[in-house]
Amino acid sequence: MDKIPARRLSRLALVAAWVLAGCGAEAVPPTDTFRPDDGGTGDSDQGQDGDDGEGGDTVCVPATEICDGVDNDCDTSVDEDFDLSRDPDNCGACGMPCRPEHGEGECAGGVCSITDCEPGWVDADGSPVDGCEYACSVSRPAESPEDGSCSDGFDNDCDTRTDDTDTDCATCVPEFCNGLDDDCDGLTDEDYDTDFDTHHCGACGTVCPDRPNASPACVLGTCDVVCDAGWENRDLLASNGCEATCTPAETPNEVPCDGRDDDCDGWTDEDYLPYRCGSGPCERNSICFHGTTVCEPRAPFATSDTTCDNIDDDCDGTVDEEWVSTGCVGACATTATCTEGVPACGPPAADDHVCDGIDEDCDGVPDEDYVSYTCGVGACVRTSMCVLGIDRCREGTPVAETCNNIDDDCNGTTDNDPPPPASLCPTPPAGTAGCVAGTCRMTSCDPGYADADGSIANGCECAVEASEATGGGSCAAPIDLGDFPDSGADRTITGKIAPAGDEDWYRVRAVDLADTTCDAFNFDVRFNTGGNPGGVFRIDVRRGACDALDPPCALNISDRYSWYTDFRDGSGTTATGECQCRTTSTSGFNLCTDNTAVYYIRVYRPDGAANCNDYSIRISNGVF
Repeated sequence: MDKIPARRLSRLALVAAWVLAGCGAEAVPPTDTFRPDDGGTGDSDQGQDGDDGEGGDTVCVPATEICDGVDNDCDTSVDEDFDLSRDPDNCGACGMPCRPEHGEGECAGGVCSITDCEPGWVDADGSPVDGCEYACSVSRPAESPEDGSCSDGFDNDCDTRTDDTDTDCATCVPEFCNGLDDDCDGLTDEDYDTDFDTHHCGACGTVCPDRPNASPACVLGTCDVVCDAGWENRDLLASNGCEATCTPAETPNEVPCDGRDDDCDGWTDEDYLPYRCGSGPCERNSICFHGTTVCEPRAPFATSDTTCDNIDDDCDGTVDEEWVSTGCVGACATTATCTEGVPACGPPAADDHVCDGIDEDCDGVPDEDYVSYTCGVGACVRTSMCVLGIDRCREGTPVAETCNNIDDDCNGTTDNDPPPPASLCPTPPAGTAGCVAGTCRMTSCDPGYADADGSIANGCECAVEASEATGGGSCAAPIDLGDFPDSGADRTITGKIAPAGDEDWYRVRAVDLADTTCDAFNFDVRFNTGGNPGGVFRIDVRRGACDALDPPCALNISDRYSWYTDFRDGSGTTATGECQCRTTSTSGFNLCTDNTAVYYIRVYRPDGAANCNDYSIRISNGVF
């Protein structure tokens, strides 16, 4: 589908000679470069950029402004009447029209694009330069006809591929310039040289456009021009073609590489003798490009050399180095050889435990006997793997240690404290937290505070009573409340059971005062109304000593304990004391005895859990 006008064939044939690997030393790349003004006598170009003649002064003669990179109207502005970002006649640069053949174009942002094609024409290469260049009418969305024969001789889907040359009909098709291995030979676009192909310049589908007084050329992946005889490209811009007439040098002998058409014969530096660079199929002749010697090897057709064909496909100077046999019977691919493009099988190995990606024992599976191992410590422990023949064991990445019973920082120690002032656990109010078995827990409270719920968020939230801060936590060290005579001693005690497992102990001496006619002794311990929130508190009362239990029912009391000298009065309804009584045995009277005793009172929670609620108990003697 690439069409080249006949008038350009001779010149482009010479361009093609630049890249032939078999070119002789006489192959010279034609190019046209800037020829500086000679500063002597000569014709001026409309008065804008002439050489002034000998001793002449430059004079700007106003003319109509045209898009040519020159200040034609002498107003110190160049091409000010043209918007190169959207001018369809000067799209992106002067002289670059955006009027695609057989189609419609749009210039936006200085870039030309095809918006529509005439009926019967298709933009097959995606380039606006040659317009809708392919004459074709789409009859089906795919090449395959309805009967599936793929042999009707028509390009049904207008993708330039007919019948079994289309991937719709066959897996392997003739090579196209599209970045794919169409012909399934392991090489990509090997039939196209994007460094010098004017229809695929620098990339597939990039077409070099026609320019004034020149033929299009592609040099090292960039669109350039080859000037017609009598013209030269003084400004070195391909966009405006060859804009200046060529004036022969005083001695019109072609200099080998100066970037000038010294003899104005239409060829620049045609006497240049190239040298070669690159390796294998990437080898090329050097060229003289705009007066500079350049030698760039061709890009490899493949990224690796896996075919045993005695060709350096990846152009690295070594032939078939990445070839691996896949068809040997009874021998491993790694023991096979490729000698001068001829593969040969070798004997199998005894086993396949080495991680090298090679099937040493020829069973079709490489490295299947590999034995893994571990590396790293703590959370960084990993198991080795054999991946594509590479034995890898990469330790995990250490992270900051946290309280989780895991060695996060992989230093061999679990939940170790970081350097101060950092800490594994947050700092709670009125206390200290620590990491215990992978969990942040309260470990201590400041004096005068207790932890009731174990939560670090509120810390030691219970302010304990002042008396408990100095004692009262055991029967051996109770809070001594002193004497309670039976003359009406009455006292309310409040407190907290915190932290968990806490107990409050009190010592009371209940005094039975001397009686002659009536004994009022009535020792009573009870929870006040509302003094046992939720019914979670209990009272134990021991009479005489810590280990005394008198009576047995004085354990786990949830409401009241009483020791009476008399339970009822004469009516039998109300306890009033022991009346009447005498100090000696007297007929008809009770004996006034001394019931004085020491009592130990314990307030606690049976389940041992902490509680920040206050309890309230009432202790009295002689109160009825």
